[in-house]
Amino acid sequence: MVWNIRRNEITERMAVSTDDAWSVPSMEPQPTGGSGEEVFTKFILDGRWDVSDAQGDLVNGFADKHNIDLSKMRK
Repeated sequence: MVWNIRRNEITERMAVSTDDAWSVPSMEPQPTGGSGEEVFTKFILDGRWDVSDAQGDLVNGFADKHNIDLSKMRK
């Protein structure tokens, strides 16, 4: 459901999206790929919050249930 909210009216409509969406040809060439590794600046890394006390049990339980090695995912 999509709502367009304006000062004097609210329009409600249903939207349908396909699971098999195809990419649209671009007028610009695609950027060349990098190393594939995510790179974060020091500013971003310094702002990272440790939320393991709030969701650590949930994440660890999910990882155990699905045999995920979290040590490979953490940097």
